[in-house]
Amino acid sequence: MSLKSKIVIIFPYKFSVNNHLRYEIDMYEKYCDVTILEIAPIAAPEYESIPPKEKLYKGENIKYLKTFKELISELSKFDDSVLIINPIPAFDGFRELIVNFLITRSKSRVISIMNPGLHINTLHKRNFFKSFLGLMLRKLYYFFNAPDYFFVAGSEFYNKSKKYLPSKTKNLFGHSYDYSFVLSKKHIDKPDLDFNYAVLIDE
Repeated sequence: MSLKSKIVIIFPYKFSVNNHLRYEIDMYEKYCDVTILEIAPIAAPEYESIPPKEKLYKGENIKYLKTFKELISELSKFDDSVLIINPIPAFDGFRELIVNFLITRSKSRVISIMNPGLHINTLHKRNFFKSFLGLMLRKLYYFFNAPDYFFVAGSEFYNKSKKYLPSKTKNLFGHSYDYSFVLSKKHIDKPDLDFNYAVLIDE
């Protein structure tokens, strides 16, 4: 039995090798046990019949859930020692809304990720009514269904999220994978060689 902490990533689409890279799971696994729950048939069944454009990830740590019943059963196995990473937008559709409700109602700690690439932010700059309505709806939703942590990339979205998140949710300021990748490359040590060398890059 592993004594490591456990992280569970709940993903709404088919989980690709590129997704595994973007979430930097190899880095998590140095310190934690990581489980991926792919719930594409639950959250996005309309994409099930579309052939994937990227190579799919086929690791031993991925589980495929097809029904809400299976998701509820899986969530019931977790306690507060488990951290769920939830990138699923709550306002992208009815199924996503229900999934978010089930996740935040579990006993686990939850960190939600705000993905500005998806149309979850309806705070319109030019339409005051839509902006006000979007803000009120978010305040109401997160008042009853608040995650423990909320991860936001970029100062603009960080400031917007603070307007509707309750005080009990800890707001985490972060950055994108691309930025993380650049930072990690800058800290790679040069080879410890005492002679001149060349690198051939073969495309």
